[in-house]
Amino acid sequence: SFREVPAKGHVPSVHGDHSSDMMGCGFFKLWLTGRFDDMGYPRPEFDADQGAKAVKEAGGFIEMHHGSHEEKVVLINLVENKTLEPNENDQRFIVDGWAAG
Repeated sequence: SFREVPAKGHVPSVHGDHSSDMMGCGFFKLWLTGRFDDMGYPRPEFDADQGAKAVKEAGGFIEMHHGSHEEKVVLINLVENKTLEPNENDQRFIVDGWAAG
């Protein structure tokens, strides 16, 4: 659950953007529309607003991005207790998959 993430000392966060509110997270949009079905990741049973609410209730942050950005790749990080730093010169989605484990 989202509550386990802060219990391990990590702060969950999600983002939206100025043009699509919480659906501005491209990773979530791809996940929701089935783009990861062939990788064995079932579609979420919640919408973007419900996900953001769960993160906030677990003590996480909601961020709203301004301007446009386009990630080039999705990284599913399975290395336990490690979070990869974003690189503003090389846009990428980074998902700490180990936190869901």
